[in-house]
Amino acid sequence: FDGPGQQAEQMATLTSYWGGFGFCFFFVVPARQVLVLLMPCFLLGIDVVILGHFCQMYS
Repeated sequence: FDGPGQQAEQMATLTSYWGGFGFCFFFVVPARQVLVLLMPCFLLGIDVVILGHFCQMYS
């Protein structure tokens, strides 16, 4: 038999858990979309840098 104090503690833990989850969800999802949008630019930039190095080496 759970005491009222323990039950309240469980509720608080659950609430903080879901609060943290919601916080992460709302901030991570837009961040992920931004990352997905930036990734091709990032990869393209790396390719350009690598190609530039090769061109300098062989020219």
